Amino acid sequence: MNEKSIRLPDISRAIPVFPLPDVVLFPHAHLPLHIFEARYRRMIEDIVEQQPRERLLAMGTQMPEANAETLGEPPVFNIVGLGRMVDFNKLPDGRYLVILQGLGRARLVKEIENGRPYREFVMEWVEETIASVASWRNGLATELKALALHALREGGEKFRQLITDENDLSALVDQISAYMPFSVDFKLVQLANPNVLGRTAHVIAELEARMSPARNKRIRVNDEPEVN
Repeated sequence: MNEKSIRLPDISRAIPVFPLPDVVLFPHAHLPLHIFEARYRRMIEDIVEQQPRERLLAMGTQMPEANAETLGEPPVFNIVGLGRMVDFNKLPDGRYLVILQGLGRARLVKEIENGRPYREFVMEWVEETIASVASWRNGLATELKALALHALREGGEKFRQLITDENDLSALVDQISAYMPFSVDFKLVQLANPNVLGRTAHVIAELEARMSPARNKRIRVNDEPEVN
């Protein structure tokens, strides 16, 4: 088990899963959420009762139909981004504004009957793999950073600063995957791949394709991730 795995919280208990179509939470990324349905307000209230380190919530990507890579009904993609609720504000009418910080990838094992209006799953951490040669990681991080910055159009100053300051390849590729306006299918491939080099190659290929002379289209990134 690597050092990162040791730092991850225990998820042997069932964890709430917030299923939304077209939403993917990556490790190293922050996701703002606007919680307004009564069942999910109850979910946030239950999470808030936990100690800060245990305020865990997984974002599950709800799929249009069940297949071999989904679990439950309505079907949820079986790899989820598991995050910690690092900030929340309750509005006067009972709605919540929440910020999730992505901690890691997890695999859904089974859904449980919990007697609550929201869903909970037993899950397990997905441990990522990466080349042990630091020079490979550093070289790829430099290439990926340069390509992402070149692909950007105007705007996205916070994102520019974020990736400029980031030197860890795993964090860098996950942040680019999270904040760039890639398709949901692309993001789910990235979320499901525990191999850092594979994720990096996938992003590099996508960015190069977007910057090809035939397409010649730069990417617009908002300063803030989209609120869901």
